[in-house]
Amino acid sequence: MNRYFDNGSTSFPKPKAVTDAISDFITNIGGSYGRSSHGRAFTTTSLIEECRDLVGEKLGLEDGSNIAWAKNATEASNIILSSLDLRGKRVLVSPLEHNCIMRPLEALGAIIEVMPSFADGRVDIANLKRGDYTLAIVNHQSNVNGVIQPVKEIKSILGDTPMMVDTAQSLGHIDVNISDWNIDYAIFTGHKGLLGITGVGGLYSKDTNVLKTLIYGGTGSNSASFEMPKQFPEFLEAGTYNSVGIIGLLAALKSKKIINHSKGDFLDMISGMRSLDGIEIFSADNGEYQGELFSFRHSKIDGAKITSILNDEYGIECRYGLHCSPLAHSKLGTTESGTIRVAPSMTHTPQELMFFVEVVSEIINKFK
Repeated sequence: MNRYFDNGSTSFPKPKAVTDAISDFITNIGGSYGRSSHGRAFTTTSLIEECRDLVGEKLGLEDGSNIAWAKNATEASNIILSSLDLRGKRVLVSPLEHNCIMRPLEALGAIIEVMPSFADGRVDIANLKRGDYTLAIVNHQSNVNGVIQPVKEIKSILGDTPMMVDTAQSLGHIDVNISDWNIDYAIFTGHKGLLGITGVGGLYSKDTNVLKTLIYGGTGSNSASFEMPKQFPEFLEAGTYNSVGIIGLLAALKSKKIINHSKGDFLDMISGMRSLDGIEIFSADNGEYQGELFSFRHSKIDGAKITSILNDEYGIECRYGLHCSPLAHSKLGTTESGTIRVAPSMTHTPQELMFFVEVVSEIINKFK
């Protein structure tokens, strides 16, 4: 039985193809990306460029020509935001943003304004207005309550305001199409819904000329100069990147996904949790906007205590706390209590989802 419910942090288990590809690369290939002209380096470079293109397609692009690698979505966010002149400028954010957005904005001196929203944090389109904003940022799927934002509609209302989308929780789980949405920037990570390993992420920029180098160093090109090369993505990809992780991500992208439950099964799980005595659920008010992740708390039992019992007595792994998203918790009114986050994988069966509900019910009954 799969008792790992912490896929909002990182996905588990990974497809066997990921392990096989990583092992094969380390054992039989092992070249360095873009650094040599021998066969191993050429093979490594070809595989990494294939992965770049597949990520681009996953984002709804024709290819990966506007994709640059980073070690995660956080680094990608810092690259984009540091490239823009944001000090003293108005930046509009959705109410469920992660600290990978909020901390760089704070450090860069941006004037942060929050979009109008419903009680669950979904942006209220009817009350969203255009304004003199340098940038708008939307977390496509919340990592606290799983709310999916109507990105295309938000962009349509904001018009010419440049917009950045955080796909860290959504990519691989739900459809992402930044071409159709007319998005200017996007960030992604490979170790969650895409089922790769940690240490690989990246960014998309419609206009790559806007971006600026964050990390300086060797790129394998223009090596006679102390200056960074001008061509994209080289000026953003200094140093040797995580070839092993990218090869694993490539295998994940090419492997067939195993889906063992429906969205209806997941919504039934939420309904089951909501029916338990003393449980408060944090999810989308409308199931249409619900990703496969939610949070809960109990009116009397401390969340840390419940999480500890889940792990120690039942072997169920999930996460308790603020999930690096204080803005979201402020919106949901859970800053003081925190929440227990439940994030199953697509491989969980309906029976395993309901097993979680049954276990929480047992724990609650112990405290009566």
